[in-house]
Amino acid sequence: MPQDAEFITYSHPTGIFSIDIPSDWTVRDDSREGLALVNFVSPDGQILVRVALNPAPQLDTDEAWATMLQAFVSGTAGQEANFEMEEVEEDEDETLALTYYYDLNDTPHEGDAYAWYEDPYAVMMLVAMPEERWDDAEDLIDDIADSLAIEPEAPLP
Repeated sequence: MPQDAEFITYSHPTGIFSIDIPSDWTVRDDSREGLALVNFVSPDGQILVRVALNPAPQLDTDEAWATMLQAFVSGTAGQEANFEMEEVEEDEDETLALTYYYDLNDTPHEGDAYAWYEDPYAVMMLVAMPEERWDDAEDLIDDIADSLAIEPEAPLP
C-alpha cells in the first residue's frame, strides 16, 4: 500500500461526517433513514473501512455498548467462515475496541472495530483486510481513521 497515497475528503451528503480516503477508493453509501452508513473500499477490493452513525441509544453500561459493537461487527462479517471476535476492550479515551477474524475465499482476514459516543451520536468504525496486508496498510488506515470528523449539528439521513 503506497504511503504517499493522494487523499480526497469524503463528506456525507447530510454533512454528519467527513473522512479523508485515498482518491482511488470506491465509496458506497448504504445510509437509510436514521443511519449514516458508508463503506470505503480499496481498488483491489481487499480493504474495507466502514463508518456508521446513528442516534446514541440509551445505553447505560459498557456491556450494552459492547453488545452494540459486537452486533455491528457480526452484521458485517459474522456470516463468513471461521468468524470469531476477541473480547471488547476500552481504550484510555473510552473508545470500545475489538479485533475479529474470518476467512474469505480461503484467505484469513482480520479486522478492528471501534465504537464511541459523540453527542448526540453513537459512532462505529471498522476496518477489515487480509491478515497479510496489515503490516503494509496500518499507517494508511491510521491516517484514514484519524481524519474522521463528526459534525454533531448535522442531521442523520
